[in-house]
Amino acid sequence: MRISWTPTLALVTALALVPVAGCHREGAGEKTGRKVDDAIDKLKHPGEGPVEKTGRKIDEAVDDATH
Repeated sequence: MRISWTPTLALVTALALVPVAGCHREGAGEKTGRKVDDAIDKLKHPGEGPVEKTGRKIDEAVDDATH
């Protein structure tokens, strides 16, 4: 049985590049937008702890997915 190295090499190369393709550095605009979003979130929900925040975000995600 003879092994074709071309598809094997292509697969290994693709798998090696997956972690690199999934990571990108956040730009200045993205950082600023995230900080603005966090500030607005803190104003809307003052005194909210991490557990409450996580629960609220899950509820919002479920609502967005079902509507």
